[in-house]
Amino acid sequence: MGNKLNLEDEVIDGYQVSSKMKEIWQVELDLLGKFINVCDKYNIKYFIISGSLIGAIRHNGFIPWDDDIDLGMMREDYIKLLKIADIEFKDPYFFQTPYNDDLYRGHAQLRNSHTSAILPNEIHLNHNQGIFIDIFPFDEYPKNEFLCRIQKIRCRVLEKIMKHKFRKEHPTIKSKILYLICRSLYKIFGYKNIYAHYEKVCSKYNGRGCGYISNLAFKYGRPKYKHKKEYFEELTEHQFHYLNVKIPKAYDAILSKQYGNYMEYVIGTSVHGFLYQSATISYKEYLKQLRGDIHEEI
Repeated sequence: MGNKLNLEDEVIDGYQVSSKMKEIWQVELDLLGKFINVCDKYNIKYFIISGSLIGAIRHNGFIPWDDDIDLGMMREDYIKLLKIADIEFKDPYFFQTPYNDDLYRGHAQLRNSHTSAILPNEIHLNHNQGIFIDIFPFDEYPKNEFLCRIQKIRCRVLEKIMKHKFRKEHPTIKSKILYLICRSLYKIFGYKNIYAHYEKVCSKYNGRGCGYISNLAFKYGRPKYKHKKEYFEELTEHQFHYLNVKIPKAYDAILSKQYGNYMEYVIGTSVHGFLYQSATISYKEYLKQLRGDIHEEI
């Protein structure tokens, strides 16, 4: 297999994939290839998850109407990756977390800084907004249901505090008061310290033998994403376009719980919704254009 996609328009499984979409795919596959090389170098375990796992199993690559790649890893591997990320990911690659960029995410993203993938509600923000792949840390649930509820509440409160920092507008009195309270917390504790505490809350029960895991830092892991830890312990390789990626051997149990009959084609759109995307224009240039357009409309 070659290491490049055919970038011409193409009908794949009944869906018209444009050359522009394939250009986005190509950037993401390059990011994925770089990510795999780094993980292999340091013996860091990862696995494809969610829609990307369906794509691997059903299409040997992207779901034709999807435009992102989701990866997971146990928290201990995620921490190992964070420690060496700045050494291994150099321009145009940028391994982005709230520790090295001004944004809120409950996970990391590997981005290409010479490209653009801009959410409409983040046009006013200045963090790196290049095309990305998502990397989610997986944590264990506490055994006790009451402790689960307490952990979830703590996660949600901390999440709200952190998200408020990046809101563009505060239209209500309640919102303005909350923003002032949050801003005081940032000044007292520091935003990065609050985020570190959030990760500590998410990973509090790791290694305590619960037996169930999820990407808790992503909206506290919805129930259908709560899986037996053993499902992710045995991995195998699978084709993803011209790359070989790691997937859980128990992929059928995982996907069946999350999606039901995942082999049935249901043509849809990306979970991210609309993005301003370009494989050739840097996010800095694209932001200038978008902000200029918005200014003119106002």
